[in-house]
Amino acid sequence: MLLHKEKIFDSIELSMISTNKFKASVISFSMTLPLKRSSTAYGLLISHLLCRGSASYPSIALLNRRLDELYGSYVEIKSHHIGENLSLTISAETLDNKYIPDGTDVIGELISIIAELILSPAFLQPSFSAQVFEQEKRLIVDSINAEINNPRLYSAKKCLELMQEDIALPTSDELKQIVSDISYGELCDYYRRLISSAPLRVFCVSAENTENLKRRIEASFEGYPCKSPSLPIPLRPLKRNLPEHKKVNMPVSQGKLTLGFSTGVIIHPNDDTYYTMIMLNEILGGSASSKLFLNVREKMGLCYYCSSSYSLYSGIMLISSGFEMKNYEIAKEAILNQVKEIKNGNISDFELESAQRSVTSGYRQLYDSPFELQSFFLNRALFNITDKIDDAERKLLTVKKDDIIALAKKIRLDASFFIEGDANACEGESYCE
Repeated sequence: MLLHKEKIFDSIELSMISTNKFKASVISFSMTLPLKRSSTAYGLLISHLLCRGSASYPSIALLNRRLDELYGSYVEIKSHHIGENLSLTISAETLDNKYIPDGTDVIGELISIIAELILSPAFLQPSFSAQVFEQEKRLIVDSINAEINNPRLYSAKKCLELMQEDIALPTSDELKQIVSDISYGELCDYYRRLISSAPLRVFCVSAENTENLKRRIEASFEGYPCKSPSLPIPLRPLKRNLPEHKKVNMPVSQGKLTLGFSTGVIIHPNDDTYYTMIMLNEILGGSASSKLFLNVREKMGLCYYCSSSYSLYSGIMLISSGFEMKNYEIAKEAILNQVKEIKNGNISDFELESAQRSVTSGYRQLYDSPFELQSFFLNRALFNITDKIDDAERKLLTVKKDDIIALAKKIRLDASFFIEGDANACEGESYCE
């Protein structure tokens, strides 16, 4: 599978993986801008409103009916941040044209629909309802309020908020307030600025001919208004100047502890250290053969769950755990001891080989899904990371124990967020587990 790239217009770039492996084509359209404090709120609201349709399909029902007519094509719209940038992405999946019995150009029709969603969304039309606008704002606020109902994810999110305080990301409370305060006119003005300054990155995994696909995009996006594309803010590893640790009380049956570590390592086109960090995370808590799983959870029986995760784009490593309240001190100490074990060089051949098998197996599985292939390449391309999946697998297998140990000595505990539970108070509460 070869990745082909080319410019369509000055502000539109097409990346294409041509493959006959899948019966479906996956195509995405991404717009990325540097973050401002209010960007997250605007991005969320826009992603909700774009789902409401376009000039030709001015409601959810009409849009979905048209997608169903195109052999059950599927469109998903998401807003998320990558480092210190906001990305708005419309992803779609449809059958390859060669499997369409009546000869309909399904992928061409789908591109036209997405182009209209971007260039002429329903919320910019004179007939758009203010009631719908306010309804979407309430849905976003309600979804933020509901995050507390999942204490495990809530703890992780709050810990990340502590770790990311020096970038333009609002806290949950700030986000709700910004969303509530946005007026319809402000939203429309922001969206027009977005498409006038955000370059459009198109990524496709398909058996379609690249030239045919290019012509369809050219025809549908000829009026894309971005003339002076903005550049993304380069990635940087995040860390707190002063560590911060917070605790809240909630009527849940388990304590939830998230520990946030700054690693100083992010994905980079000229530095492969992030492969070492991937291996370190896998050995520590990234799989069922990791130190946290086998020792803290299985052998010591201290946690119901205990695992670690590492972000390539922020350099933050999180350790998430849940346990009985009586085990708080001993569980926290046991978790930190596993980090110390790696720093002290206590990595067995079994742990290293198991981590290698786990990570490389995960990379090989990317070939089984067009969405996973797209996910692997899409964000990397934004920061000029050219490694292919085979390159990543090869580099991971060359990581040595000494590299992991040396890197482990540099990571630092910068934040923690602890939800202190009370089993007696848990009965009847919606956010109990």
